[in-house]
Amino acid sequence: FSVYLLALVSYRIFNSVRIFIFTYVLFLLSTFTSIFDFQTFGESFSVSAFIVFIYYLVSYFEGINSKMLLLFWAGLFLTWAIFLRPFLGLFIVVVPLAIFYKETKFKIENLKFATIRILFFLLPFVALESIWIARNYLVIQKFIPLEDSPENAYGKTYSKSWQEIRKLIFAWGGEG
Repeated sequence: FSVYLLALVSYRIFNSVRIFIFTYVLFLLSTFTSIFDFQTFGESFSVSAFIVFIYYLVSYFEGINSKMLLLFWAGLFLTWAIFLRPFLGLFIVVVPLAIFYKETKFKIENLKFATIRILFFLLPFVALESIWIARNYLVIQKFIPLEDSPENAYGKTYSKSWQEIRKLIFAWGGEG
């Protein structure tokens, strides 16, 4: 499904059937769809969620039906992608700036309209992240946004001596 959506986004941006087919075939052959989709890995889910986010965001910028709903869905799928890969959180800042520019073109009279759209986009992230933070505080008694340190999340998996040996191997040029 994400292969088709990515190809559809490329068609909408470039308005070319050749680009659509090229994108479809290229992504169909990529490791994210040929390897990871047959196994349960976070990479597959995060890439798929990010592609669906891009699809809804491009649909919003093209002005396709129900802009508010498109922003909500874009925000929801970006939130899912951020929970799977927190480095994607940068988009939670960049996208509202793009929405602000698109809706206002720096005209003060459009500020309220742009703010409502941005809030609608951010709603899924704020709601789900708030629930996550509240859960962490109740269970762990700590304020933990997005993710915790690996030691707290997974426990002390490896002994100190094992970690020191791995550092030595890495210093000698081996895999870390």
